Amino acid sequence: MCSGLANFLNSLFNRFKGQEKKSTGAPSVQTAARVKKEFHYGKIVEAIDELISSGAFPGLQKKEDTYLISYYAGTRRICDVNKCTDPPRTCFFYSGANLKARELDRPGLRALSRNEARQKGYGHAKAIYSGTDTETVLNMLRGARN
Repeated sequence: MCSGLANFLNSLFNRFKGQEKKSTGAPSVQTAARVKKEFHYGKIVEAIDELISSGAFPGLQKKEDTYLISYYAGTRRICDVNKCTDPPRTCFFYSGANLKARELDRPGLRALSRNEARQKGYGHAKAIYSGTDTETVLNMLRGARN
């Protein structure tokens, strides 16, 4: 009885010191190699760049950051494409973007009120699109020209 109590106390002591070995009764499950997550923001950026190069939206400039790709018309920010989310989150900042978002009524496209944008940390965003459909983004950008 005393040896059983001694073994129990010894195992508790070793466990707190971090020396207790785990039992090898059950075989461990091998995990698959980590696959680098691929983000789909490239499709949206290519479509916008093609729109700029075709001359359909003159004066639109692209500025790339670590986490964002921003498009400006002069000094006015038109939209941001977030690189780090999947599906990519595109924020539209031009006036009338909320009206255009309600007009298009596509899945993933939301018009934001001023209070909702500030509460959720979107700043001055008027509309947000979470998706990979390039036509939705291009239709929103065509609304910025008007």
